[in-house]
Amino acid sequence: MTDEGDVWVMHGLDWDNPYRIRSFQELINWINEVGFLPLFRNEIEGFSAEEHTSPRFWWTGDKEQDPWEWREIIARTGTVAYGKFFNKKAGLFLRNGFHTLLITEGRGMILTADGKMNWPVSAVKRLWISLNSKRNCILLS
Repeated sequence: MTDEGDVWVMHGLDWDNPYRIRSFQELINWINEVGFLPLFRNEIEGFSAEEHTSPRFWWTGDKEQDPWEWREIIARTGTVAYGKFFNKKAGLFLRNGFHTLLITEGRGMILTADGKMNWPVSAVKRLWISLNSKRNCILLS
């Protein structure tokens, strides 16, 4: 999504493109393959949910077609977390792969592969606690 003047433009695939992600389950399948995925277009071309979905249904409220709605549905599965991971930009993270990622946020918060953490109180700490609890829905902003 880019701001082109006074208009936000989504960058996705044509509706009939065979590579377009068509459901929240297809998006989960891709996240299962790569471990994490930014929601919106970023510096890595082609590495976002936005670029692999159709721009036609974003923010329509249609739970079957709207990737913005999918983020909540996906978070409720308990297998993928949604939050602001990528330089305070939205993304989806595979729950089982989260502990292997080295994260830095703010003043030196670090999560190591062995699960030891050194952090300030932050959204990442809340996410870590949520991922290791019995809760199923994780939405952070």
